[in-house]
Amino acid sequence: GGRVGFDTSVLTEAVARQGTLESSVGLGDSALLATEPAELATSAAFARTAELAGRPGNVAPLAEAGRLFGRVAHLLDAVEDYAEDAAAGAWNPLRVTGTSWPEARRLCDDAVLGVELALREAEFAEPGLVHALLVHELRQAVRRAFGHGLHGHGAGPAAEADRLPGG
Repeated sequence: GGRVGFDTSVLTEAVARQGTLESSVGLGDSALLATEPAELATSAAFARTAELAGRPGNVAPLAEAGRLFGRVAHLLDAVEDYAEDAAAGAWNPLRVTGTSWPEARRLCDDAVLGVELALREAEFAEPGLVHALLVHELRQAVRRAFGHGLHGHGAGPAAEADRLPGG
């Protein structure tokens, strides 16, 4: 990080806080409490790309896009690992908080929309490419992750809807 002037402490602090955060999140809490460290780390990384490109006007919108990208990445990881985590007794933010499958999907869809809106506020040499890589592909990743859970290819919050709030 030092060669490009990126302060990596935000990343290491996020990783260090994750364990403490996980032990404090419980049933009924928002799954977004668990995504906060990932959001901060990706926000900082995205914002730094604006600085490196010499586009200071892009710092704020890219920080917001990065924050929401981190949220989606963390939630999709939880969706994709749900059955395996449940079988292993591993910590999973959706399972621990009792977040229903529809609510997890809504959180992802809202964040993808937020990424799209934030990117509209930035100026790019190739806006179509940015949209294709960050919005279209992120939206596809959400569809793939939830498509599997909804079609019975793996257990997920939908399979436990009777025990989950809002499920």
